[in-house]
Amino acid sequence: MQRPIPYRLIAWLGLTIAWASVALMGVAALAPRLMAEMEMRAESVGWFSGIVWITALLVTPFAGSLSKRRDPWQITQSCLVLCALGLVCIAIGHPWLFWLGAILVGAGQAFEAPPASQLLSHYSAPEKRAFSFSLKQAGVQLGALTASLTLPLLAMKWTPSSALWVVASVLLAFVITLKYGRKQYPH
Repeated sequence: MQRPIPYRLIAWLGLTIAWASVALMGVAALAPRLMAEMEMRAESVGWFSGIVWITALLVTPFAGSLSKRRDPWQITQSCLVLCALGLVCIAIGHPWLFWLGAILVGAGQAFEAPPASQLLSHYSAPEKRAFSFSLKQAGVQLGALTASLTLPLLAMKWTPSSALWVVASVLLAFVITLKYGRKQYPH
């Protein structure tokens, strides 16, 4: 009997990458007002991005081996916790915490793909893996769209740092819900 496409698993992992993408895109989506609020130069957004991706590049190999040794669901939760902590650091508004936030968001990005790959490889039939992985990856676009459309509105209603606090709270709430994904798809 052929294994069905694990749509619920794809949804859990797709939403994880979507929320990680919201964390990643948050600074760029809020850039003009956030940089003004923090009294930082606009170029800091580019440096932020660079630090995020350098950190992710350096941490990803460790995330892969850690995911093999530990429960991949815990590593998935770590992704969102690190991203949330990074946003909290940025929202506090101190320049050196802004840079620490970039490192934490980058480490969070590194912890997204390895456990998702491990889980999707385990639960997807070989002939359906490409589709499963592609569908999960659509979470990146969903997260970027969410950040681009909602964060500027939240910043206009309140402040850019308030918008980051909201996202950090949502990320932490989603971490709690991932226990249901673990029950449905144990590893």
